[in-house]
Amino acid sequence: MIVIKIGIIGAGKVGTTIGKVLVDYAYELKNCNASNENGTFDEINDSKEGNIFKVSKTNTKSDSTENELMITGFYSRSYESAKESAEFTKTNAFKEIDDLLSVSDTLFITTPDGEIEKIWDCITEKNSGKEASGKNNFENNISNKLIYHFSGSLSSDVFTNSDVHNMSCASFHPVFAFSDKFKSYEQFHNVSITADGDEKAVNALKPVFEAIGCKVNVIKPVDKARYHAATVCASNFVVGLVGFAVNLLETCGFEEKAAYEILSGLTTKNVENIFKTDVYSALTGPVERGDFKTVEKHLQALNDEEREVYEALNKEVIKIAEIKHSREAK
Repeated sequence: MIVIKIGIIGAGKVGTTIGKVLVDYAYELKNCNASNENGTFDEINDSKEGNIFKVSKTNTKSDSTENELMITGFYSRSYESAKESAEFTKTNAFKEIDDLLSVSDTLFITTPDGEIEKIWDCITEKNSGKEASGKNNFENNISNKLIYHFSGSLSSDVFTNSDVHNMSCASFHPVFAFSDKFKSYEQFHNVSITADGDEKAVNALKPVFEAIGCKVNVIKPVDKARYHAATVCASNFVVGLVGFAVNLLETCGFEEKAAYEILSGLTTKNVENIFKTDVYSALTGPVERGDFKTVEKHLQALNDEEREVYEALNKEVIKIAEIKHSREAK
């Protein structure tokens, strides 16, 4: 059995949402069993330290693991923020990070990216201090803990020298928009999560998220930046692309509201078709049908800056069209 007592450092949108999701499952499944294809929940109990439930994952008759999960509570630079999150999730708030460490086997660092390395340094300094002083009691021993962050842009490599400190570390990034501290948990269903890091840390937390319906994909730390770039392209760049199209329509005399109305059906239908099939099947338009005279007219109608954006995007569309036509020719 792997016992995971989770302390959350950072009482913002991410930490509060994840804490709330896990705690809600503990209450929902209390005194009953619930199972899905990924795992089975058993024995849900209340604890003075937090809320607890067990997640069993069986791969074969001889290969079975069980994770016991407890949310110990929150620590934040602002105790009021930690208290707010603790009250919302019915867990505990800690004024000192040492107090959270003493009751937690696992730490979720859910702070802004710029704070993660600072917190890691703070934790490892405590471990170094413990070793230097010769202390080995539970209050000060932070070795053998599981440490996670939830950043999209940073990999688990931010946890430098984790082996020296005898800690297993990983990054778990939910591909999800945490828009509201107290409401985002309501939409946290079937979320895709991308993990990287130590095998022990990944394997300890992966079945927990799978048991609540998430899909966990594991990548190498070296690929994290490319992975994050892909998510930015599919989210932020889509916003930028629609904004670009809206601006073009406004220069034609359309009101902003009318521009959004014109583009709404076209954009949503295209996105729907992409994820029902793939980009090749969904592609239509002048490039797909080889109508480069129309493309040339577009370029002539655009100013230099607009033309630069159009041509950059068109290069990607041409690649997709070429692959589509080569497949159709087979």
